[in-house]
Amino acid sequence: MTPYDRVMEVFKGGTPDRIPCVNFASVITKEFLAAYNTNWVDVYRDPEKMASVAAAAHKFCGLDNISLPFDQSVEAELLGMEFNYRVDGPPTSVSFLSEEQYFEIVVPHSLADKGRMPVIQKAIEKLKKEYGGKVPINVIVSPPMTTVATYLLGPSATNLMMRRFPGAVKGMLEETFRLHRELVNLYEEWGVDIITLHDPKGSPDVLNAGFFDSLVASYHKALIEETKLPTVVNVCGNIIQVLDKIIDCNPSAIVFDYKTPIRFVMKTLSELNKKIPVAGNLSPFWDIYLADDKRMEERVLEVINGGVNFVSPGCDLWIATPTDKLRKLVELVEKYRKIR
Repeated sequence: MTPYDRVMEVFKGGTPDRIPCVNFASVITKEFLAAYNTNWVDVYRDPEKMASVAAAAHKFCGLDNISLPFDQSVEAELLGMEFNYRVDGPPTSVSFLSEEQYFEIVVPHSLADKGRMPVIQKAIEKLKKEYGGKVPINVIVSPPMTTVATYLLGPSATNLMMRRFPGAVKGMLEETFRLHRELVNLYEEWGVDIITLHDPKGSPDVLNAGFFDSLVASYHKALIEETKLPTVVNVCGNIIQVLDKIIDCNPSAIVFDYKTPIRFVMKTLSELNKKIPVAGNLSPFWDIYLADDKRMEERVLEVINGGVNFVSPGCDLWIATPTDKLRKLVELVEKYRKIR
């Protein structure tokens, strides 16, 4: 099977030739940047370099998918936030909204020609031309909670508003959701294969689980219903308290990290009589970046025997991950290719 057929077969509920090895979050590393003589600034200005780095984990290591873009500030920039572009790391916020600006969020009438979108579109076109129907192309969308808490308000102001005026936060999420909905439609129009809703600020590690339904899951569900594409939900951290709510959104797959035990995920799915594919739950740091061969092999066997449908890190690749480590991960998945 091609990587495309292998991954899509899982989404269809079928049986691929082996378990896919994927990462639906960011796949950028320092070595991939160096391989194309590029940096964090150029990958957002040059569609050729963006496409090349996005495909590097597949090309050099055999990963079964391609993912882009590489950070979570695209949506905030479209909403008018300013960022510093640095050659040595992802764009950083210049400032957050002032109190006077909290209710003056402006969603552009058209996104295709705004911010980094023209570069992303051309990168997708290049990837489709080279890998279309061979390797699935996944785009990462940062849902409203992550956009608001990370880039519009900032963590401190978000925490304060959640305590004092949770209704105001909900209002901001409603405004930004209009952008996310259009973004999902645009990516589908551009011909991507998978959409991942990557929402680290929706995690119970960050946000009181009591708010998850109204401030996180409601938008995940709406975005999933907005598109016909396979849609993956990736909420970082320990998701035990909210897993049933993620399942209720009916995603095409769920990514979970090392803080959430595989046995709990499988037990919950069974109790709810749901057959949603799961991806995980390797730590990008401990199980890939720092792992020796023995630890990596033990963890790959553990997740495969635990019942995952995709062997995957639970979040973005550690930026300093050696290419050899990622290649070793794929080799181990190919070796223990167990399909139940």
